[in-house]
Amino acid sequence: MTTHTAEEVAALLEAGARASDSPFQQAAIHLLTYTDLPGRADLQPYLDIEDVDLNGQSVPAAWIRDWHGIGKLKGLGHLHGGAERLVRLAASMAHGEPVDLSATLSGLGHAHARRVLEAVAICSGADEFYEITETPALQRNNSFLAALLGETSPTGEGRSE
Repeated sequence: MTTHTAEEVAALLEAGARASDSPFQQAAIHLLTYTDLPGRADLQPYLDIEDVDLNGQSVPAAWIRDWHGIGKLKGLGHLHGGAERLVRLAASMAHGEPVDLSATLSGLGHAHARRVLEAVAICSGADEFYEITETPALQRNNSFLAALLGETSPTGEGRSE
């Protein structure tokens, strides 16, 4: 198999999801591409790459050939907690792989939680009608954390050294 960059694999998977015309595949790929798996060699055995007709053009696309194996994390190296959860959710959305939502969703950070909300909207077709956006409360929280870590002043301005 030809070696592809993480960005190329993500683009191939997104093209495959669009070609599948399945919101469940699209949602699963939305989650999977938020992890570091597209850039890792241990994803390669799970990929099928071929040219497909997309909007009247022949384009290369990729699919996951074994969502069950991906969902069980078979042959995958270490994934950090958030990525592991997104992979399990992706397998559930794409293939109906059972996942414990209580364990999977608890403790997700803001960015991972947003990605999950976006994926659920994609599955239901609601992504055409709703947009997941930050609220002022999240912006205040992020500013507080940045100030706490010394990345900015409490007013949100960058530190000068």
